Amino acid sequence: MHDLSIYNASGEDPIKRICEARSDLNYLGAWNATIEIGRLKYQLLHPDGGNAYARSYKQQKAIEQLPSGKKPNIQLIGHYHSQSVLPNYRGVFSIQLPCFQTQTPYLKRKSLNPEIGFVILEVTPNAKGIDSIKAEFIPFHEPIEGDF
Repeated sequence: MHDLSIYNASGEDPIKRICEARSDLNYLGAWNATIEIGRLKYQLLHPDGGNAYARSYKQQKAIEQLPSGKKPNIQLIGHYHSQSVLPNYRGVFSIQLPCFQTQTPYLKRKSLNPEIGFVILEVTPNAKGIDSIKAEFIPFHEPIEGDF
């Protein structure tokens, strides 16, 4: 069950509740957060709506709406269950992340098949921002049926 389904049914945010019970987790919000690691800003974004025909379109629009002084160095986008990389769009390195969820009945009705896997980022900062980024995509080609 998706955590939003739990929130809509009960009014309770399950992720917030888990974070309240564990001292090793920090709740950053439901949809959008910016964190700083060293000198770099990372935007963690869980937008709304469906994916566009061109995978990078929603990434581009999200970056275009950021005020100049508020842009992160790196943007990590969930929700769409597909992967895409924009290595330097308006000064932002953006990754649309794959997911850990196999095709649900909802996705099947929509004729959508998720990209399952994860990304390992190796980021080397410099005095002005980013010196280099290596993004390694680790796909799961054989998902577990009904694993959602």
